[in-house]
Order: sequence, then C-alpha cells, then structure tokens
Amino acid sequence: MFTYLHQVNLFTDLQVSMFYDWLTIYQDHDEKLPYLGDRRELVIDVETGETLTERQPAFKHEGSFSTSVSIRISGGRITVKGNPSRINRIDNLFGYQSIDECVAVYNRILLSNGLPPFTKCTKTYQLLNVGSDKYITTSNGATIQELHITTNKSVGEGNVSDYIRGLSTQRYRNSIPRLHSNGCTLDWLSKKGNASLIYPSVYDKANELQLHQMEKIKRLHGEQSPEYKYLQSVLDYCVENGVVRFEQKLKSRFLIRNDLRFWGLSDYTKLNNLHNEFL
Repeated sequence: MFTYLHQVNLFTDLQVSMFYDWLTIYQDHDEKLPYLGDRRELVIDVETGETLTERQPAFKHEGSFSTSVSIRISGGRITVKGNPSRINRIDNLFGYQSIDECVAVYNRILLSNGLPPFTKCTKTYQLLNVGSDKYITTSNGATIQELHITTNKSVGEGNVSDYIRGLSTQRYRNSIPRLHSNGCTLDWLSKKGNASLIYPSVYDKANELQLHQMEKIKRLHGEQSPEYKYLQSVLDYCVENGVVRFEQKLKSRFLIRNDLRFWGLSDYTKLNNLHNEFL
C-alpha cells in the first residue's frame, strides 16, 4: 500500500518556488573504495608498466518506478549524477527546494552501497595542476559540477502551445530562441548553437510526461494499477492547468565563475535572482 499525499496536496496550488531536478556532484577520498561491480579499468604507463589510476565502469543504482542515478568511482573520487527529485517517485512535477535535501538523497544511496557519504566543504586550497604551472582550487568536501533549477508555471488549459510560441520571439542572455518542431519545447542557444554556461528551456510538462512516463508505468504496473492511475491524475492536472516548465541547466563553467561549486561554502540563494530573471 502506498500513498502520494505529499504530491497530491500540492495539486491544490501550483508551486511557484524554484526547485532542483538534476545534480552532478563528486568528492575525493583518501581511503580505498569498494568495488560496485565485477569489472575495473586500469590506466597503465606503457613505458614503466606503472598503474597510473584505477576506475570502475559507471554503476546504475536502481530505485523504484524505473528510477536511477549513476555512480562512478575513479581512483578515490566518487561522482553521482541524476535527478534526486525523481528517485523512488513516479513523477517529479514538484521537487526538492534545497541542495541539502538533494544531497541527502544521494547520501542514503551511497551508504546503502557501502560508500562514504558526501560531506560539506569547510575550506578550499590551491593545488598545482600536474603538467602545467597553473594552480587549481579544490576543497575538503563535495564539489558540484552541474545543477538544474526549475519552476512550473500555469498558463491555463489550451494555452500552452501559444504561450511557448510567444516566448520564442524573446531573446534571453544574448542567446537566440529555438522553437522545436513539435512546438512543445523552446530553448535558447548562442549564435554558434551551444550553451556553455547556462542551457535554458521551456517545455510542455504534459507532453513530457506523455512521451517519457505514461507508457513506461503502464508497461511496468498495468493500466488499472494505482501507479498508472496516479500518473494519469498528474497528467490531467498538467493539461487542465496548462503547466509549462521553466528550466535552466547550470554548467560547470557557470558554477565556477559564480563560486557555486563547493557545497557548504556556496550561497545558493543567488540562484533565485537568476531564475526570477528567466521567469
């Protein structure tokens, strides 16, 4: 028996606060890390035969409802990436509103696999980059490589396509709007067609659920299952309210430039201003 009261109660009013729906984070450890699979990869100096580093193929931690996160171990570094707001949930219409909540999800997964959890940074220091005369800044805790910040907006039933098409006439951060051929997604790219700092997009949430979740849950649980009926109610809600999702994917270069890498030392409240400007 399961319930989705947390999500259902939120249906009474569309969430206006920013939340996170992707996190890539890593931390370096001194101790030898356990093997998660039955293979490992060695990088060997062909002249000396010395093992330079050791890494394991990415390990996929499976949650319920066909959800997962990726865990990669390379030497003493653990990297986890995925959508913490999605793990063990049928949908991610609403998500975690703090980095601490997202990391807590990852830490439970790491501990369940016998791995050390991520810890907050308390200091940073400079290291000389091997093979160059440049120094790099590192820390004694977890470092964030990528973040996705998101907000849902209601534009009314039947208005989503017109709304997205209208937005496609607007530039953002000197980037050029690109309306996808299905009319359900809009993104902004540079004149060269890339997004090295921030990749912004707006899309039809109901369409995204229909494409990526409905058939999967139907196949796994059946059309008459509580799981499928719940997801259908989420889809109906998105259609009836005309839910569009505003999303900004913050790349590593952006996080470095804005001192947002080091969990525990970074002020993530500044992201609210960034996201409000986008909205």
